[in-house]
Amino acid sequence: MRFVEIAAIASIAWAIAGSNAGMHFAVAPATSAYRACLESPAADSGQCRATFHRDWAIYSGDRLSYAVLVGLVPIPFGWLAGWLYVRQSRRRAGEPIAGLALAD
Repeated sequence: MRFVEIAAIASIAWAIAGSNAGMHFAVAPATSAYRACLESPAADSGQCRATFHRDWAIYSGDRLSYAVLVGLVPIPFGWLAGWLYVRQSRRRAGEPIAGLALAD
């Protein structure tokens, strides 16, 4: 496989997994507070649920921004890093680099 094909597959996988993780990162404070509430000895499940729903409403507004931040923002940087790596390795090997005129 060529670099572009591997990078495209990795980008798609990162976009899916990263966006999913970002959606969960946004509401992580609400879920961890809910678990802590349920594990406390004097836990009232009704009160824990009410607090969880209130916290979820507060934190879930940021879910889309977290999904974009974690899932999509790193992809161009990965492509740039991969392109620089391939360019340097081709330059060291003496292969011509498409679109670049090497002045020796």
